[in-house]
Amino acid sequence: MIPLGAHPSPKDLYNPQSERIDPASTNGIELTTIHMDEAIKRLKTACASLQAELNELYRTQNQESCYGCWLVRLTPRGVEEIMEVRVAVVGNVDAGKSTTLGVLTRGSLDDGRGKVRLTQSFGLVPV
Repeated sequence: MIPLGAHPSPKDLYNPQSERIDPASTNGIELTTIHMDEAIKRLKTACASLQAELNELYRTQNQESCYGCWLVRLTPRGVEEIMEVRVAVVGNVDAGKSTTLGVLTRGSLDDGRGKVRLTQSFGLVPV
């Protein structure tokens, strides 16, 4: 995860004071929109040269500055590079065990009717 810009301090974000005398503290360096776009362009170039996947988690812009966070993942080049993970899930009937595993393994959200679970169980291609 790569944070860019001046993020609000978690202390100030989750414990707001009604009457603040001093300005809210931040973590990081303030970036303008132009500097943010340049940084993202360099990040995309670096990811392309590494054959990595770049996902924007969030981005917030206001008049003074902007900040955001991006996730960089190296994509496996073959089956031998894929890490095997074994998961045991326990729960009541209709608790969403298969749906949760389907969402985690397929990387897409469920439609609320078990679409991900059905495609996982029967090998169907979602439409």
